[in-house]
Amino acid sequence: MRGENNLFLNALRTAPAPWQHKIANSTNNSRTDTIVDYTGRPIAHIAPAGGTYTPEQYLQTIKLIELSPNLLAALTELLFNWDLENIVPNESLVDLVYECGGADLRDHFAAKRSNLEQAQSRKPQTWDNASQSLKDSE
Repeated sequence: MRGENNLFLNALRTAPAPWQHKIANSTNNSRTDTIVDYTGRPIAHIAPAGGTYTPEQYLQTIKLIELSPNLLAALTELLFNWDLENIVPNESLVDLVYECGGADLRDHFAAKRSNLEQAQSRKPQTWDNASQSLKDSE
């Protein structure tokens, strides 16, 4: 398995992760593909390839579903690292992480964004020796 000890993966608000892909009846026409959570409980059954899907697209779609908690954990870790470096991410990325079952960092980054905007809107000040106070620069 991948990431069962990953702090970011374990903190998701989804079915227990990491998820696994299970195949039943792989040698005949009644193949069944199922994504199961960490405990083995089914999350999704995927219809066999056909119609407009190629076999490669079908298998890549299964991989995408199986590894989606890992992608979400990686995005959450990226946001955590950006926060440590005082990088404020795009609001839509923070929303996406929350909507997909990740950490709710919306208020945290909204406050950080607001503080950054306030700091950028302040006029520079200089020290005035005569009045012994700060004055706005011209």
